[in-house]
Amino acid sequence: MGGRGRGRHPHRRRHRAPHRQQPLRRHPQNYRRLSPAITAVEALGRGLALELAPVRANIVAPGIIRTSHWDRLPEQDREAFFADSGAALPAGRIGVAEDVAETYLTHMRSPFTTGQTIVVDGGMLLV
Repeated sequence: MGGRGRGRHPHRRRHRAPHRQQPLRRHPQNYRRLSPAITAVEALGRGLALELAPVRANIVAPGIIRTSHWDRLPEQDREAFFADSGAALPAGRIGVAEDVAETYLTHMRSPFTTGQTIVVDGGMLLV
């Protein structure tokens, strides 16, 4: 690398200070396998916010949301899972698609929010 990079990665911008990046979220124990992918998506959101500015880019990170995704589970097991999971959350219930949609709409209306990961999980990361 010529004298310009001095051992640094030449594709990194100098104005990106590590101390200004958001701290990584704590992922639940059972998400251990997904944690690297989740972290990569969050980093992508921050990178897109910088690269696409003034266009805003945010990430919405939903928790357990009642959708057709769960239909592959037997109904009795699914409802037991929803009841147990919801009871463990500070919100007292699992989410529904409307909760996530409202989050998207709120942040689409906010002209000053960019590069953020918005967590919609009923407080799952707190417990």
